Amino acid sequence: MPFTSINYRIDYIPTWEDYNLTLIDLRRFTPKTFTEFESTDITGTPRNGGKNTFFIPEDVLIGGDILNPNGTFYPVDLEINTIVIDLPEGSTDGEVDIFTNFVKNTMYFADGTLVGSIALTNNQVRATTSIKSFVKDLDGYDYSSVDSYPPIDEVVGILYMQSSGVLRIRAANIRNIATRSEFRTKIIVTVYLKKAGFKNTEQQVSATTLSGLLTSI
Repeated sequence: MPFTSINYRIDYIPTWEDYNLTLIDLRRFTPKTFTEFESTDITGTPRNGGKNTFFIPEDVLIGGDILNPNGTFYPVDLEINTIVIDLPEGSTDGEVDIFTNFVKNTMYFADGTLVGSIALTNNQVRATTSIKSFVKDLDGYDYSSVDSYPPIDEVVGILYMQSSGVLRIRAANIRNIATRSEFRTKIIVTVYLKKAGFKNTEQQVSATTLSGLLTSI
């Protein structure tokens, strides 16, 4: 053979040092579909095999619409409705349960289910009130005095209590002309319904606090 052996060795020359390495966890959650199943699913009527829940760990980018299986538009979880209340002729002094009379078992959530009696406790209902129109009657009787000074002869005062759904009304010397809708004193109640519940709570700002926050203009 024309070949001759050569004595050699291989030396390892490191191009990095272990103390220069940093180990980090770059794992990420992946979408997953899992089944939720209870014994009542097969003992109830009608029986079923539970439900499939699809978990998406991060953002969802939508280029189109959210649709129902039949292709119709799927409503978001927010419904807004209004209640317009005509005040009677003369004076009004009392309370009306707005939630019980006009919201519960009357209005619907976005998914089509009726608003139940537990909706207030679940923080699923919010309402705001305002005076939509005010028609005075200067010839009416005075409203009862509230501070020992001469009585107020023209007033519409309203207070809506979120916790109970009750609207308090104190009004005096107003008109309600049946044949002229523009000559009626009205209160408008705007109702917001969210089945998932609202995260924020109502804030009350006193006159003293407001005075301390006001700046001159």
